[in-house]
Amino acid sequence: YVICPDTTINLDIGDKGFGVTEPSTKIKCGENGLQEDNCVINGGSYHLMINATDVGVYGMTFVDARTTSIEINANVEEPSSITFNDCSWEKNMGLATFSIAAESADVSENSLAPVIISNSTFLMNNAEGSIISNGGSPLTISKSIFTQNSALNGSLIHIESNTTTISDVEFVKNVISEDIIFVSSDAELMERDICGFDNEAVNDSCDGIAELVSGSLCKEGECELNCSSLMPCQAPSCFDDWEQLTRRMDKSVGGESFVLCPGSSLLLGNDGSPLRISESDIVVSCGSDGTLENQCLIIGGELQVLIDGAASGVRFEGVTFSSSKKVSIAAFGGSEASATFDGCEFSGHSGDAVVAIINNDEGTGALQDGMMIEKPTDAAMGVSINSCIFKENVIDFSPVVNVGGQVKVNETTFVSNIGLGGSGAVTSFFDSPLSVVSSCFLENQGNSSGAILLIQDKIDSFVQENNFGEDNVVSVGDCINVVLAKPSGSFISCYTFDSIECRSGAISPTISPGMPIAVPTSLPSPRKCYGEDNWETFFTDVRDSMGNEVFTLCEGLSIDIEDMESKGLAPLMIKESGVTIECAAPSTCLLSGGSSHIVLSGSIQDVAVTGLTLVDASESSIAGTLERPSSVEFELCDWINNKGATVVSIVTEGGNRRMSSRNLEYENLLTLKNCNFEENSASDAIIKGSESSIVLDSVIFERNTMENVVDISNGFLFLVDSCFIDSGTTSTLINNKNSGVIIDDIFLSGSDNSECVGYLDDNGGCNSLTSASSCIAEKKRCISRWIDLAIAMRTISADDEEHIFTVCPNAVLDLSNSDPIEIKTSKTTIQCGNNGASDGNCVVKGGDIQFKIEGSPKDVLFSGITFAEASVAAINAAGGRSARASVMDCVFRDIKGAHAALLVFGGEVPSTGRRLSIEDFTEPDERSMTVQVSYSLFSSNEVHLAPIANLKGSLEVFSCKFNSNNGTTVAGGITDWFSGIMSVKKSCFTNNYGKLAGSIYVNGDSTVEMENFSEGNEASDEQCNDGLFLATAREFDGGPTGLCVAIVNSECGAKVAPAVPPTVAPTVPVRPTSVSPQIQCIQSWSALNSSISEGIQNTFTLCPDKDLLAGEDAIILNRRTEGTDIAIECYGESGETCLIKGGRRHFHILGEGIQVLFRGIKFEDSKDVSILAAGDGNSKLRFKDCEWTANKGPAAVLIYNGIMGDEYDIESLKYPGKSMSVNFDSCSFTNHTATTGVVVNIGGTVIMTTSAFKSNQDTSIGCIQCVGEDSRLELYDNCFIENDSNKPGAVFLTDGAEMRVNDGNFGYDNKVPATLTNCADIFTLAPGEMCNAITCPGTCSTFDAKGCGISGFGYAAPSLAPIPDNGNINSPFIGTIKLEETSLFTSLFFLRNICVALLTVFFGICAVFSCSKTYYGAGEKKEKKSDESNPPSKTESMSSREANGMNVKEQEVVKQKQGGLFRRGKRKTESNDDETNLVVDAECVPISKGEPSAAFGQVAEDPMELS
Repeated sequence: YVICPDTTINLDIGDKGFGVTEPSTKIKCGENGLQEDNCVINGGSYHLMINATDVGVYGMTFVDARTTSIEINANVEEPSSITFNDCSWEKNMGLATFSIAAESADVSENSLAPVIISNSTFLMNNAEGSIISNGGSPLTISKSIFTQNSALNGSLIHIESNTTTISDVEFVKNVISEDIIFVSSDAELMERDICGFDNEAVNDSCDGIAELVSGSLCKEGECELNCSSLMPCQAPSCFDDWEQLTRRMDKSVGGESFVLCPGSSLLLGNDGSPLRISESDIVVSCGSDGTLENQCLIIGGELQVLIDGAASGVRFEGVTFSSSKKVSIAAFGGSEASATFDGCEFSGHSGDAVVAIINNDEGTGALQDGMMIEKPTDAAMGVSINSCIFKENVIDFSPVVNVGGQVKVNETTFVSNIGLGGSGAVTSFFDSPLSVVSSCFLENQGNSSGAILLIQDKIDSFVQENNFGEDNVVSVGDCINVVLAKPSGSFISCYTFDSIECRSGAISPTISPGMPIAVPTSLPSPRKCYGEDNWETFFTDVRDSMGNEVFTLCEGLSIDIEDMESKGLAPLMIKESGVTIECAAPSTCLLSGGSSHIVLSGSIQDVAVTGLTLVDASESSIAGTLERPSSVEFELCDWINNKGATVVSIVTEGGNRRMSSRNLEYENLLTLKNCNFEENSASDAIIKGSESSIVLDSVIFERNTMENVVDISNGFLFLVDSCFIDSGTTSTLINNKNSGVIIDDIFLSGSDNSECVGYLDDNGGCNSLTSASSCIAEKKRCISRWIDLAIAMRTISADDEEHIFTVCPNAVLDLSNSDPIEIKTSKTTIQCGNNGASDGNCVVKGGDIQFKIEGSPKDVLFSGITFAEASVAAINAAGGRSARASVMDCVFRDIKGAHAALLVFGGEVPSTGRRLSIEDFTEPDERSMTVQVSYSLFSSNEVHLAPIANLKGSLEVFSCKFNSNNGTTVAGGITDWFSGIMSVKKSCFTNNYGKLAGSIYVNGDSTVEMENFSEGNEASDEQCNDGLFLATAREFDGGPTGLCVAIVNSECGAKVAPAVPPTVAPTVPVRPTSVSPQIQCIQSWSALNSSISEGIQNTFTLCPDKDLLAGEDAIILNRRTEGTDIAIECYGESGETCLIKGGRRHFHILGEGIQVLFRGIKFEDSKDVSILAAGDGNSKLRFKDCEWTANKGPAAVLIYNGIMGDEYDIESLKYPGKSMSVNFDSCSFTNHTATTGVVVNIGGTVIMTTSAFKSNQDTSIGCIQCVGEDSRLELYDNCFIENDSNKPGAVFLTDGAEMRVNDGNFGYDNKVPATLTNCADIFTLAPGEMCNAITCPGTCSTFDAKGCGISGFGYAAPSLAPIPDNGNINSPFIGTIKLEETSLFTSLFFLRNICVALLTVFFGICAVFSCSKTYYGAGEKKEKKSDESNPPSKTESMSSREANGMNVKEQEVVKQKQGGLFRRGKRKTESNDDETNLVVDAECVPISKGEPSAAFGQVAEDPMELS
């Protein structure tokens, strides 16, 4: 049942909602079943009462039920799962929100239907008992959140019996009277990654998980419980409440970021507690980018922030602190502590000081006696104040007071402050180190100094340079800048500032104090690394490490472990906690050979290994014998061609212990994240664990051979987002012995001989894996090297797909000796991290031109990239007039000697070997492309023209900042020339220099819009410093002539880039396709034939962009040595350009037990069969992302293990016995003129997945033919479109062939002879019969799908609106589709089906049931509910109306308390001179309460029944 989007079904208070009594019932919000489509069931006593199995509810929102929203009777015959996905429960009341009950308490676990709740929300529900009451069913809750719910007399989740699994669930701001989760002694809870935050437990209840002690009883409400707290949840995305921020900070263990919501005001009040920071590496930022412009205000209170203990690495970014009454920042930590304030503002404070640095645990009392401060025994913490503003503070002593700390003040402005007892800005005591650089002191007033006061014996500890002071005032004496005085108070010396102008980036005398200037970050500093030459040092450093050390291997390192073993320098041994081994460039560090690569031992925690490639170990690559507790994580690692009993083996010493406690998973934990296991051969298992918890997150297992992939005993396995591709297991994928298992989103592909394609439970039963439609792990790769980005971008084709390339956060892509990347394809995105944000610090540096846009691509996007050190231009936008690109949230910095940072110019770019000007550029004939630049920063660039040079292009600049740039020949910000078109809005130009204009220089013929801010810029002749120079003549010898147009905005209006949702694109490094950086690929047919004939290697990589012209003789692939497979693949991600063309036959596969893989190959124009698959029944052939087009032989692919000569007739071939298995994954077959069929299977197995057949003509037997009793065909999610056959069916089966299909296959406009039968989809020939020109006896089946979702083949069934050919079957579409001629027989057949359907609906009968319900969780309270009857139904008519120009006849509807209806209108044809069109009239008819559609059948006697 599909509920129309934006539909609300309102129920009266007494209504019992909808009864679900039929199995296999599905209820969806919209076609996709998504909550965002806003389908609501509101009110009533109940929403759904379920007494059936195999029920699915998707995307629904349930609101305001008065008794129970969802009532499930789990005790049913033949139980199957009841699933709720992407649903929401809001503001429901009553006994429980979600209740699972059995008709009796004494039931068998096997007779109870499993209930699954995933990706869902429980919000503001109020239950007398529990929010979820589970009285007996196996229950799984995953990826969900419970927030602001109240359980008045119970728990949020009450588990009475059976097993409940909870994973990835958050409990936030709930109020409970008993527990968050209650587990009775008859129940078992398996949980992982659940957390709580800010929940309120009343009556001294358990704010976590309460387990009833076995054998104990609850007496008078008192129970013997074991209570365990939940892990704290991560902080919300941003904070706008002071109490919420302080509570979260109190729970922090360090290393955490706290983002204040832009525009928020966090009010302390007089009694407000300060934000106490006692842990290290805490960051508090205003917005995600930490800038003042986001306007985050901390206001009021006596003390706002307290930093104490040894908290180091504390940082505040872009925060405004205002109106404290005593001290704003109390930096009271010891000498180990440190804090930094970047781009912050301090204003309107009173009290002792604004920032006080003292090693004093007693507070600020020591400041109250003015200068009489005792010399500290121990040094205080270090504080750095960078690019901040102190303004209008009236302080009893000084704004900044340093007593024994190390203070650095850089590029900071103090304006209009008053220090009544000390100085107007900074006071430092007792030779405490103080550095003040490039700062400004304006109009401040102090008692002893207008700016800086040093209370010490000598000046040595004070450093100052490039500081500026103006209009400061002193009350005592006449030294207004820097005063040095003894602690006794006697005057020593007076010093002045050395700068004649304000150099502070934070403010200048005429700049509005609220306008901060972003300070460009620097490139990541290179890390010390170990290479081949100092491997011995690395080995001993790791072996002898005392723990908590990071060891970095140099990029490209390659070590022969076998050789090192002979020298006693291998394997690596890790014996201490906190050891990290990382590769400087992930996947480029190779350890090969030897018995083992890494040995783990002892009790070791927080051990991490990142980015290694581990190859050819003869025993276990990773061998661990661990003691509790231990935790080891491998990330971005690859294991290839290892051949031991196991690849990774972890054994825990310390006794046999079953995973009965959920805490075991934290006692010994092995985590593998974003790793790959490829072509390994293990006699036992790839991964084996005993007495341990194993987490496999986004792991790919591909083409491995072993008994089990994972073998785990007495432990816990958490497996998510992982992929099993061509697994060569002989037993089971996962051998589970006495262990807990949580599995989600697993992708299976290719053939597998396992006895159990899943995991074994404790009873030896085989359980299938939850499947994903694609390999999620493959999408979680990002790019960390320039060469990988260049190779990846060369593989993209000019199609309608979006091409997203994600650079890893903090990666530096150095192209110093590389060519630029040329972008010619539309919809190309290069982004930093998933969010494409500049704070990910993705740096592209070096080279001449880094990126060049050519041709006419559209929708090119650079997002979040930092461009540095290009010598010609970071981006040369050289495309034609129709090309279009965007630059968003990027940084251009430190680009020296180039023409521009961003050059929009379609002509020939001059060399930069000499000093150039605009006159060295030749005006192009045609207008250049359009470039949009938004939310970006151009800083510290020194270029010939300007940071942005628009030479006859179209330029749009919005909300950008230009700071401290130098345009040596033209402008400090932007130059527009050759009659370009330009729009510059809400952008800021500060402290730039240009020879002709400080900010913008515009050719007189250009069009420009202006709405910007400009301050502190300078031109060489000073005729246009801060304005826009509009040139009227190009006279360079005497200087240009023109007008200087003022830019009058009073403040900077540039904003930060808006947050964008993460893309599917990944955040982990892309694994290079070869261990060696050198690409060895095959460029000709003869070279491929020779390489295969030599039999030395097994994988053959074809070069992209090279066409292999096939010879007359096929290449023969056969099994040469035991255990070897053959792979032929196209280099890169796409096989579009790896073309094998022509010839008689392309490949001939034969032999026993051979396994062959083709990946990304296009086969074209063969004269015979392109592929002859002649292996035996034990052989396997797989095609991944392959194409066949325009082949002209008897078939494109023939599976036949028999004898055939050069001249043969496929239909006359004798049945040979069992042939090989062939798997087609994401393939296509187009434009064939095969004389028999496109794919012909005689005695083998064909598995066809997500593949398409289109426009294949004049075939004798359709697209796929299967012949013989051993023939088997499996079809999953394929498309058959516009194919033409001389016999019935796009698929033709005969002689006992077996077939399995799912409901995802689609057929459209396939033509067969009308004289035989009207079967266009699947035809099975009757046993012993034959087809001739007149008759063809057999049975017909149809494909079930209503549309084709394969990219490039988007279609919908003719009865629905057509789907645009963009691969998205859910795209909205309004219009017409072409109507082919229809025979009379077809029309009658269609009408017959309509009649049968209507009669079936008319005579539908609904069952009645009633049962007693048991509610658990409301103390000892049990309540029975009786059924209620609804009034009899009534029938009424809808009036006729006009729709799309056609009269729609009246239709009867039946009153019944049910949902909504999508009604298709009548179809009529419209004719014109060119084509005949089918107009589809469809409307969403909202059904209010009591007015359901007749399509649901007659009214039920009991309203709980839904039929």
